[in-house]
Amino acid sequence: MFRGIGTLVVGAAIGAAYALLNTPRTGVETRAQLQDRITGLKGQYGDTIGQGRIRATELIKSGRELLDEKLAVGQDLVNTAIEKARTTMEEVQATPSNKEQASIGESEKRETESTHQPY
Repeated sequence: MFRGIGTLVVGAAIGAAYALLNTPRTGVETRAQLQDRITGLKGQYGDTIGQGRIRATELIKSGRELLDEKLAVGQDLVNTAIEKARTTMEEVQATPSNKEQASIGESEKRETESTHQPY
């Protein structure tokens, strides 16, 4: 489908170039005629173009506001996640590891055995 559209666009461009190069008018006359057509189109569709520009500006502004809002929400979520990670890290660091608990348990067991020997 895109190949057919691309072929159409290329064909139209080649045809337009051929037509411009083989016209009986001079380059100055051809440019003047094109300028007149462009000016006529601007006059005919000028209000529509202006309204389109205004609408595009409004859409860009509202898009930026929405983006800023979503970025703020995202930043809050990131900050919350960072704070939770810090809290969890502090809790993990404060809790003795299994090896530490085992060594503490064995040292307590040795102390208990050495102080409470049966008679």
